[in-house]
Amino acid sequence: MTDTWLYVVRERYQDDVPPFCPKEEKEVELTDAEMQDALQQMQQRMWGEWNARYVAAVRQQQDAQLRQQVPVVATARQVADAAWGRGWHLLSQMTPARPFSLTSESQPVFDLLVWYFAGREDKFLELAQSLGVESASLHKGIALLGPKGTGKTLLLRAFQQNPNRSYGMVTAKRVETAFRSGDDGRQQQDVFCGKGGRALCIDDVCTEETKVSDYGNKENPMSRVLLERYDRYQQGLLPRWATHLSSNNPLYRTPKTPRDMHSWEELYGDRVVDRLHELCNIIPLLGDSRRL
Repeated sequence: MTDTWLYVVRERYQDDVPPFCPKEEKEVELTDAEMQDALQQMQQRMWGEWNARYVAAVRQQQDAQLRQQVPVVATARQVADAAWGRGWHLLSQMTPARPFSLTSESQPVFDLLVWYFAGREDKFLELAQSLGVESASLHKGIALLGPKGTGKTLLLRAFQQNPNRSYGMVTAKRVETAFRSGDDGRQQQDVFCGKGGRALCIDDVCTEETKVSDYGNKENPMSRVLLERYDRYQQGLLPRWATHLSSNNPLYRTPKTPRDMHSWEELYGDRVVDRLHELCNIIPLLGDSRRL
């Protein structure tokens, strides 16, 4: 191998000479520094091309999966029966125990979740439209938003072990604790941020401390979690439907928002709210509190 790089100088060619056949070649002597720089640039271009091909292949595979019907393992009736039984079990463990029941506001949301987890796109989209869910999709996660005590957490726990798309469940305050623990909570932080592709429901978002110290710097744990889960979805490393949420707080402040209640936009910024619309079906669950 020589210590020179061959640069081909192409001169103007006649009509009868193919453009890929140079008429003259000249050798250019390079210094060691120039050779090292040229090698690094070539490696960067090669890695960039390979990464671009990999990302394109992942997105093509993801798009192909999105075009397919969500695979159905359990029927809608089986999903509903499992969620109903789970709801009864959860409330039977409370003191005092009480029966599992639905209100006029929570009944259609329960039905919507049945169609969602059963993979019945036609029924899901029809009911979602009637409930005012914008850009509904089986390929998004679930975000239940509404006042306190309307049953958001209970519904998400009832469907947590559904046969088709089960998921883990954690409170927003536990997420905050993991980030507050620094390196001791690093493994939990990775799981919460979507590493490993695990489906997760984060309950009571906006109730956590929004700023924690990380080596002297203030960090917003929930913003980081949601943005990193979105980035992993974009890279094909996490299913789009793998992020579920519940919150008592509205996405944006309105004249009806209590002064002591912050909106998502105020706590996490408009970038997080924008990503949330793409990650989740935002479903309102209204009504009076049932905790009274």
